[in-house]
Amino acid sequence: MSSRSTFGGRLGVFFHYVFPMEVGLRRADSGTWVLGAVHTLALVVVMAALVVALLLCLVRGGRALAFALGLMAFPILYAISPASWAWQDGRYAGYLVPLLALVLAIGSCEAVKSVGDPRAAAAMVMASVVALSVILAVVGLQQLINAESGTFTAGWGNPDAPTLAAISKLEGAGITTGYANYFVAYKLDFLSLGRLKITTAGYENDRSPAINEAVAHSSRPAWLFVPPHEATVDGTQFAAPQLIVGPDTVTEAEFTATLHQLGVGYRVVDTGIVRAVIPNKALTPYEAKMPGALP
Repeated sequence: MSSRSTFGGRLGVFFHYVFPMEVGLRRADSGTWVLGAVHTLALVVVMAALVVALLLCLVRGGRALAFALGLMAFPILYAISPASWAWQDGRYAGYLVPLLALVLAIGSCEAVKSVGDPRAAAAMVMASVVALSVILAVVGLQQLINAESGTFTAGWGNPDAPTLAAISKLEGAGITTGYANYFVAYKLDFLSLGRLKITTAGYENDRSPAINEAVAHSSRPAWLFVPPHEATVDGTQFAAPQLIVGPDTVTEAEFTATLHQLGVGYRVVDTGIVRAVIPNKALTPYEAKMPGALP
């Protein structure tokens, strides 16, 4: 969970990432625009078509009205969920696509009824939909091909190699306990076969009382951070790399600033994809001013 997620922020996420992704203009996970420089024009066209379809559904009334109101309410309902800041796989917007399809289909039917030759108009609408779908599919596939190695098996190896290397460096520096983001903590625990005891802090989900206990009784736990430029090394070492920074969404800069305020010295161990900050004295998440930590 993102401790800094707000209703307004999640609403912004919906319109900035989720809606364009669900209509095929952004790629899932990375959020990259599929059509590159012309994405703004494509988004305007889609939004214009959707607004017209919504108006036609509202005028028609009945079930069409219900679908239109449901689609209009969807962004609000999406943003109400405290977990919907996580947009990369679209899991919280699953019902958006069928609502969009229904509203656009009904709107198209209503539109062709108002022209002199409904059959020709219907054929034109369907041809446009098919053409747009093919363009988006081909462009998206081309981007996917360009993102992959020229040879399918080229460069194959252990996908966890960067994380395993980081584990070795942490252990080499004498680091065995600490705090990290949810996805970082439990991957390090798992791949180290339990040699590392890394847990979460504050608002983030907590999966292991035993690991918590080990960290709480540690004399010098580390605080682990993922530098933004390292988050996507060799693909994605940790889920949702754009959102992962450190324990309880705190960045390394914010954490070290807190240490300076507290007058606590520290040292830093850089393992590549993970940077470990080790304060000169053990701090609880509350003492370290984690946003969701309790006294």
